[in-house]
Amino acid sequence: MTSEEKQQEFMALLNPVQHKIERYILSMTHNRDTARDLLHDTLLRAYQNFDSLRNKEAFLSYLFTIASNVHKRSFRHKKFRADYDEDFAMEIPDRGTMPDTAADIAIMYRAMETLSEPMREAVLMFEVGGMSLQEIQQIQGSTLSNIKQRVARGRRRLAELLRVHE
Repeated sequence: MTSEEKQQEFMALLNPVQHKIERYILSMTHNRDTARDLLHDTLLRAYQNFDSLRNKEAFLSYLFTIASNVHKRSFRHKKFRADYDEDFAMEIPDRGTMPDTAADIAIMYRAMETLSEPMREAVLMFEVGGMSLQEIQQIQGSTLSNIKQRVARGRRRLAELLRVHE
């Protein structure tokens, strides 16, 4: 396969799922600039190792796995713990989001940070990334039953933290 053919095939697989991987990465990082860097690193690694991808139908799972691994390595010890960060707040572009909605989102992000890393990843991949439980199982390398438990327990814990009554 020529370099141009490889690039065309990669882009053909990326275009339909790009918005999903972008949303997933932004949900993990909570910062547009950091998310952009992580997305670029993810896509670069995905392209460099594209020849090793055996099943092209698993491309989205391939991207999610790379993004998760890059994020774990790069940001393992850098967790957002402040209640309010003026610089971060000033970077958020005003796109008509109501202040109460922005506050709800910030509360949700803080609640997500209380979940264990595998549980948070599973909930994000399922709820934000729209991935199936089987795809999450492939990425996290666990049993399907364990993935179901992570998602259910994560949702239940978030509902408790956010005082949501189902």
